[in-house]
Amino acid sequence: MRERALWRVLPYLRPHKKRLAFITGSAVVSVGAQLAVPLIAEAAIDGPIQQGNKRGLVPLLVLAVVLAIIELSLTYRRRLALSRVATSVETKLRDDFYAQLQRLDVGFHDRWQSGQLLSRANSDISLIRRFAAFGAIFLMIVVLEVIVIFALLLHLDMRLGLLTIATAVPVVILCRRFERRYHTVVRDIQDQTGDLTTMIEEAARGIRVIKAFGRSDEMFSRYDARCRQLRDTEMERVRVHTRFIWVLGLIPNLTLAAVLLGGAFAVSWGSLSVGGLVAFVSYLLILVFPVVTALGFDPIWFGIIIVMTVELGLIHPPVGMNVFVIKTAVKDISFATIFKGVLPFIATDMLRLVILITFPSIALYLPSLM
Repeated sequence: MRERALWRVLPYLRPHKKRLAFITGSAVVSVGAQLAVPLIAEAAIDGPIQQGNKRGLVPLLVLAVVLAIIELSLTYRRRLALSRVATSVETKLRDDFYAQLQRLDVGFHDRWQSGQLLSRANSDISLIRRFAAFGAIFLMIVVLEVIVIFALLLHLDMRLGLLTIATAVPVVILCRRFERRYHTVVRDIQDQTGDLTTMIEEAARGIRVIKAFGRSDEMFSRYDARCRQLRDTEMERVRVHTRFIWVLGLIPNLTLAAVLLGGAFAVSWGSLSVGGLVAFVSYLLILVFPVVTALGFDPIWFGIIIVMTVELGLIHPPVGMNVFVIKTAVKDISFATIFKGVLPFIATDMLRLVILITFPSIALYLPSLM
């Protein structure tokens, strides 16, 4: 039902065919440019860096910069085109909605509360604008990225790619269950907000009548009951969202840890290069990033947490790659001695993680000043 209702927006989008074609094409090119960067990093690590050829890094660096500039310029022009299309669609929808209200008979307005009509005229049309401006293109980019990234992951390493795809199945199931429950709660909030708006509007217009008949306490009791009902529904929305967040956040983190562990073994066995592992993890983070932003986490804070957890994983089991590097360089020192030496660093890294997770504003203070 909801999907069919969205098709009614198509007549409003037809006048913007050229802009929509540019938006779609630029989105495809941007996805290609973004997904090419990890492959460039793989070529740089397995080629010039491993061979010690500094000059060989120059063309790869130039290529990465050119792709970044292309993606940035296309994103800027796409956002401008999207905002113009969305604003035009919203204006036309509001005009048609108002015209339809004027054509309806008086009996319709007697049956419908004015607060509900205001909610439809403002909230619903604003949601359509946001979906047309950001939701639709974001959905298209994510779907395209997921398909291409899964193909690239299978190309880089079949076993790790199949592991990543397998972990995506419970995420899809959870998202579907969450979407059904969340939609019901949000719709209840919208209806209750409309009812509350109607009550406030009617009370404001008839405030003299209410005072004249001494019904202030009764009207306040009704208003308080509606407010409490809306608050309870909002809290139910928070509970549904919270139960979903921790599960959805746990699965990508476990997947990342499993990929790092499996990738370390694959590199040691020679079935995967170091550059291939870096590219694989980069693609995995690209997959996780939309989930992180959708859950409301700041991307800068999340990036800092990821870097710190990866650094922590490099100095203790089960990966501990830096420990093995030290053992290879200094063979007369035992693993036990090396692990004892990194214990203070593990403790301080864990403390930093706890502080940044508890107080995210520490990591976001400097960016907030820009």
